[in-house]
Amino acid sequence: MFKKLLYINLFSITFLALFNYLVFHNLNSKAYLESFTVYNQRINDLAFQNIDRQIMEAAMEIPQLYFSDMKQNEDLLLPQEEDVMGSPAGIRGLVNQMEEIKKFYSYVKSMDVYYEGTQTVVTGFNLVHHIASDEEIKKYLPWYEEFQKTGKLNAFLESSHGIYPTGEPVITYASRISRSKWKDRGIVVAIHISPESLKEYIKNTVFDSILDNIDPSLASGVPLVYGQ
Repeated sequence: MFKKLLYINLFSITFLALFNYLVFHNLNSKAYLESFTVYNQRINDLAFQNIDRQIMEAAMEIPQLYFSDMKQNEDLLLPQEEDVMGSPAGIRGLVNQMEEIKKFYSYVKSMDVYYEGTQTVVTGFNLVHHIASDEEIKKYLPWYEEFQKTGKLNAFLESSHGIYPTGEPVITYASRISRSKWKDRGIVVAIHISPESLKEYIKNTVFDSILDNIDPSLASGVPLVYGQ
């Protein structure tokens, strides 16, 4: 009888210990996984928000930085007031400035500038054209009509026509730059960001951003779970 009670007690103690371990382990495993999932989602959201903000703010700053009325921007502003088509020096200065922008903003696929004052257009950083008709505007600047319809000074566009000359789909930020001396003819700048370039930038940036923001105290007091 005593041996039977001993076995029953041992079994009860073992069962309770196993039960408590499994329950505690399961609850803590769930708590850890839930905490990790929520935290990881928060960090991912933060990383993508930072990337989105960095890229979009950078696109918006280009017209402000490079087309403001400053001496270092003379080559980019000159075609608005003077016809540079017959000036190799004028074209060279313009293209050199555009190429500098291209180097600095690696995720910008292309950039167009429309100088309404002289009907001069720059496409793809280094191609300079003189516009002689509305049809040529549509050809070289397929986003321009859509931008005009917005009635805004600045706008993000997703044109179905893509960019000249490839027709590649892009996200476009267009901005109109005005001066009183230019009257109703200004400079319209379009910054084109390729979705593929954006993906590559995110792929190279988001992992570093997550690592930089990981909280080492996340699992403090919670057992790590290995296995399944």
